[in-house]
Amino acid sequence: MTTASLKAKGRDVAVYNALVRTALAAVNAHWDYSEWHAELDKRSSHLGNQAATKRNRENRPREQLEKMLQKAWDAAVVIAAERPPFDEEARAAHVAKFRTWLSDPACPVSENQRLVLDAVARRAAVLNVTSPSCSTRYLLGETGLGLTALRTALRRCLDAGLLVQLEKGQPWAKSRSRASCRAAVYRLPPVEALPAVNQCPASGASGAPSMVLLTSSTTSEPLTSDAPRSAPTTKSDLAPLASGAPLSIDTSQKEEQMTLKELVQAHALIAEVKAELLAQLRAELGLGTSSGPEATVRPLRAVREGRT
Repeated sequence: MTTASLKAKGRDVAVYNALVRTALAAVNAHWDYSEWHAELDKRSSHLGNQAATKRNRENRPREQLEKMLQKAWDAAVVIAAERPPFDEEARAAHVAKFRTWLSDPACPVSENQRLVLDAVARRAAVLNVTSPSCSTRYLLGETGLGLTALRTALRRCLDAGLLVQLEKGQPWAKSRSRASCRAAVYRLPPVEALPAVNQCPASGASGAPSMVLLTSSTTSEPLTSDAPRSAPTTKSDLAPLASGAPLSIDTSQKEEQMTLKELVQAHALIAEVKAELLAQLRAELGLGTSSGPEATVRPLRAVREGRT
């Protein structure tokens, strides 16, 4: 098969897949075949023009075009029957379950991964979808991470199956028009496909923290690790986590957290112990008890040969 034929086949497959996707969206929106067909027949339909022409810009025979459109519609009907779409409540429940799993202190993700996943989940809650589009600019602003840290955390989430990338983003460049730029699309996987929360955290800690409070502007009850939590089942349970309010981790109530005052005291104690050890060492070596930077012992410099 020649290169030209391969390119032609690749184009036809891409156009057919796009037809199936649009037909599936039309089926889920309760359109019929005539409404979808009428949209493709419009002069402004770029996909319709691609389907009606070949790669060499010749018009496709009308009979062949109608056969391809009917085949794409039938495939979309079969897919919709096998995988029915989520309604509004089902999408909210899907996002709420994901955020419940993410808010558990024993969730096996690192801190940066938690920030990225929470930003994607919050956008999904705002848009009421399970596959939100998130640009790099949006993730940088919502997570507060640097570009390298964001890319690393995002790549690890994708590698671990915590997110599914449906479409890659197309960033803007000088040689590319802004109309062709698009954000990446990520899908939130079902909770059943995610790692169990009782696994070791990704940060390497040997156990879960004693208490981590996760607060939301839509709820006044903290989520603690003392009692097990079940998936939300009612609308009132879904309201806090199905909304786009950010979940902020409050570490001020950790039992083992060291305050700034305690940290200064610890540094002063360490410096005092070091001074005592240094004084004992000087006494044993007979170097006196002088202190300060000038009391340090300087090594002798070697004398170069041939210099008097």
